[in-house]
Amino acid sequence: MNDIMGRNQATARELHAQCSRDSKSLGKITRAHVPPFIKRYQQLRRCQVELQQRIINKYVTRDQILAAGSKLGILKDDCLYFEGEDEVNVVMDLCIYEDWEGNGNAIQRYHEDPGPASDIETKLLDGMINARSSLFEVEFIDGIQINLRNILHDRHVHEPALDSFLEINFSKSCKIGMLVYTRLIPFAEFGVTSGIIFPFTVSMKSTLLDAYYQRFSSGMTNPLDEYALFFKLYRDQGIAVVSRYV
Repeated sequence: MNDIMGRNQATARELHAQCSRDSKSLGKITRAHVPPFIKRYQQLRRCQVELQQRIINKYVTRDQILAAGSKLGILKDDCLYFEGEDEVNVVMDLCIYEDWEGNGNAIQRYHEDPGPASDIETKLLDGMINARSSLFEVEFIDGIQINLRNILHDRHVHEPALDSFLEINFSKSCKIGMLVYTRLIPFAEFGVTSGIIFPFTVSMKSTLLDAYYQRFSSGMTNPLDEYALFFKLYRDQGIAVVSRYV
């Protein structure tokens, strides 16, 4: 299971302008010329995948995996039933980013022990600790930068990089108005996802919001239950898409 997981607004105006220039030229990239901005993004992605694997190996237990499967509705008789390989990543994402025992999530515990081994790991861990998941509406697409409007948790919109993210593969199929449930990780330069994206068509907006407000009618939300709700909606009515780190 761990092996499968292993395969898997800009804050400054000047950087946003650079992002636009570099990302628009992505289709012209050759091995001899990859814009520095894209190189930084790709390096961060590679390190993110490796770091998440180490966090899983150290802190994710069998009981947590089964609990995550139960929460997502894919556990039966102590076995997880997946509809596709990418759903393994969904389970692992839930295991490491959410606090299952009330003493911090796996990322926070890894930050303390053993702690970051390099500057890029420090950057990654700090960003991953501040990751937030929500339902977003795609407002416009600028090369590989996807700009969003948070339609569930407006309080997060002001936070660094939480209203846009970079994604080479998904940006090729993403459309304006599409609804996306994802977990965004903020960095000083740009935002990225944790690797999990649940996309829905524009016509699903009312259905998704109705399901959300019916589930959390009291106004009290729970990150685990929210994630599970949108995973189940995605399984039934989402757009099939494979978004892998690039």
